[in-house]
Amino acid sequence: MAKITCESPVKYIQGKITKSDSNYFAVRYGKTFLHRLINPSNPFVDGTEEQKSNIERFREAQAAVSAAYLNAEQMAVYEAGFKKQTKYKTLRGYIFAQLY
Repeated sequence: MAKITCESPVKYIQGKITKSDSNYFAVRYGKTFLHRLINPSNPFVDGTEEQKSNIERFREAQAAVSAAYLNAEQMAVYEAGFKKQTKYKTLRGYIFAQLY
């Protein structure tokens, strides 16, 4: 079900309106976006080998980001690089892009 947070009159809406709806709302960086599921599929089951390898690559990059957060020396290097750039809004997104 969708979650509505009210603030003069609505601050944002998040999720699906109904269970069978193919549209859903998402909030990113304080803005609400409408997304549509045109052709829902399960790439873990229906996907090609390339899709499955991309999913695995994504998992490995996420694990590497989590490991980088535990290493103070690496974090100092990433934080310095993050401060010099303007493309990425979050430190985690910046580190992911560097490792992916």
